[in-house]
Amino acid sequence: MAISQNPITGRMRQKMSNVVFSTVFSQNVVRSKPLTVRNPRTTGQVNHRDYFTKVVQLCKILKTDEGVAKRSSRTGRNPKMSAYSYLIKGFMNAEDRTTTPYKPIWPNVDLGPGDIGLTNLSYEIEDGALNVTWDDSFLPTNGAATDNLRLIVIDWATMEYHIIPIAGQRQNGAGMVSLADRFTHTNTPKGVIAFFISANKSKWSFEDPALVTP
Repeated sequence: MAISQNPITGRMRQKMSNVVFSTVFSQNVVRSKPLTVRNPRTTGQVNHRDYFTKVVQLCKILKTDEGVAKRSSRTGRNPKMSAYSYLIKGFMNAEDRTTTPYKPIWPNVDLGPGDIGLTNLSYEIEDGALNVTWDDSFLPTNGAATDNLRLIVIDWATMEYHIIPIAGQRQNGAGMVSLADRFTHTNTPKGVIAFFISANKSKWSFEDPALVTP
């Protein structure tokens, strides 16, 4: 039953038949909904909801990382929440529905722009470790030898992850992280988010995420 307290100037809530009443920003809102739903739990819908659940779980983790929050934030008022919204959109737009369970197309995940030019990063999983290498003689636009490599490794199947704030400096040409301590399986594909951030944390690069297979 709908409850009305002077619906012209007051408040309305709950529902009547297929009409739902609510108050949004002090305004009465009336919405209609279908009386029947054909099948809200088709295989595609269930897979999509499972994917979205994982995206929300992962983005709650990613927004806590200072480097990701800076890169993905679109506002200075609340950068973590801004980054959270941007990250969810980036992962949802990269949803791969060709296999089940659904998973991200990692290179298509938009984490946001950056001020430091791109560096060609190479990845390899070997002997229980993830190795990242690059040409240390190459200095991109706005780059510096003291830029730090921010590295986040994710196992989408188990939702295990490892955040390494400084996996190496640009001048070193390489970074490495052991997988054995953080992941149940070290020989399965891993999603990798890697980019450089300046020593004073004011600039960051915008390399795309990658899927690395052993």
